Amino acid sequence: QEPILNIPRAALFAIAALFFIHIARVFVLDGNSDNYTIWLASFIPARFAEAPFGSFHTLVSYSLLHGGWSHLINNCVWLVAFGSPVAAALGGTRFTLFWIVCSVAAALMHFAADPSSPIPMIGASGAVSGMMGAAARSGFRLRADSSTVRNRNILPSIGRTLSSVNVIVFLLIYLVINAGIGIGEAAMPGISSIAWQAHIGGLVAGFFLFSLFLPRSPS
Repeated sequence: QEPILNIPRAALFAIAALFFIHIARVFVLDGNSDNYTIWLASFIPARFAEAPFGSFHTLVSYSLLHGGWSHLINNCVWLVAFGSPVAAALGGTRFTLFWIVCSVAAALMHFAADPSSPIPMIGASGAVSGMMGAAARSGFRLRADSSTVRNRNILPSIGRTLSSVNVIVFLLIYLVINAGIGIGEAAMPGISSIAWQAHIGGLVAGFFLFSLFLPRSPS
């Protein structure tokens, strides 16, 4: 019988790690220690511009922190939906590396949009956007169980993928939503704290780099 929740171990581990970190921040650290943790691990464009090597770790560490329970839960819901099939296709090690690459791409896109920003960025949404991009790249053929083939045979060509109505609609909706957030911020500064550029960076990286993380087809 199929389980009610079919989530690969790699995705479960990622979710558990995110919750563990947030619980520790909320219930163990005091206010000053938590503020220091955010300063140390968040991605701050202005700091990265000034000292890229000294803050290199923040290209990934920011993805492990969240601004509150709703922020955490929202990202984990999308991680279950899109990260599960990606984890099933990649396995634990490749899934972790894919998370890192998508997080870095998201942070760099955010940095390119406003390199002088002093505002800390935290949250796993850049990495999760990468999972969304990977799912779209597969034409939504991935499944969250062992039936997913762990090699590049599962991927159609990019041209065929982009000829899929489902893929095009998904990508357009995602891009329009994030562009709308950006337009809203430009019209009324301060109404949103969503790093929408990072979302797009993660999505693009996931879409175009996913094939590099799948094992080569057996000869």
